[in-house]
Amino acid sequence: MQPKKKLFGVAPAFIYENSLSDEISIARQIRAASAIASPNRLIVSLADKALGREGRMLRALDEMGPGSMLVEGRPFRIDLE
Repeated sequence: MQPKKKLFGVAPAFIYENSLSDEISIARQIRAASAIASPNRLIVSLADKALGREGRMLRALDEMGPGSMLVEGRPFRIDLE
């Protein structure tokens, strides 16, 4: 079991966890934790290519859907194994 990492930003957390796990599952956990979470698609696309994920990370973002548009963000936390 790896030690828990503190990651700030939705895209870095999404990328890190996807290097270890299932893309769709991580996207669903992020959306369940926050209706406003919107990983940066450009950053995720670069990671998808660098990690050889063949578009799976981008398809997970598509399934996750866009975050709700709010005037202010609300911090959230998800505990990933």
